[in-house]
Amino acid sequence: MRLRDPYGEAVNAIRTQLRSGALVMGEQLTAAEISRALNLSQTPVREAFARLAGEGLIEERRGSGFFAWRLDAVDLIELYDLQAAYLRAALEPQFVSGDGRWAAAAELVAARAEHEPQTAVEVVFHHLVQEGRNLALQRAHRLLSDRLAAPRRAEAEVLPLPQVAEEWRVLSALLSRGGLRDLLAWIDAYHALRRGAAGAVVAAMRSRAQAQPL
Repeated sequence: MRLRDPYGEAVNAIRTQLRSGALVMGEQLTAAEISRALNLSQTPVREAFARLAGEGLIEERRGSGFFAWRLDAVDLIELYDLQAAYLRAALEPQFVSGDGRWAAAAELVAARAEHEPQTAVEVVFHHLVQEGRNLALQRAHRLLSDRLAAPRRAEAEVLPLPQVAEEWRVLSALLSRGGLRDLLAWIDAYHALRRGAAGAVVAAMRSRAQAQPL
């Protein structure tokens, strides 16, 4: 019989809620409510809060408890800019070292482009950062991906699907033939489009959050 891991269950459950977009409006997170929902004691839930606050995924307010981050358009623009910077930092050393083609990433694009293109891009970005073999950068990007998971889902309601499909087509070609300058230009254009739509994405996120049960 598999033994339960209460702490792991609590971390994964809260992280899933954050990634789903159910918690984006600065909600207070209460150990009592979450422990009841998960059929756990409050101790592992509080430990999970501390872990996720340490990662920057939730906010700890001294004397008040733990809260989901309230994301606004300015915050989201900063997250997009940060991801573009992480990708640049991961890709430039790969190109200098001679790894100028990203065939495996191109295959990921081909396999996922037809299914949830707004969210599947994170899989491709994750792969590109992993290829850089910078452990600190990998960890930072993984945490950033958690922060961006909810906006990615909301983007699907804001950005035209044909435009997104064209982005994927161009990305696949760039990854297949290599060429750092063109790939970085694509990454800049990708994030610029989303920075321009940040207000609409946040509005969609809040609408989705209000419609989801906690």
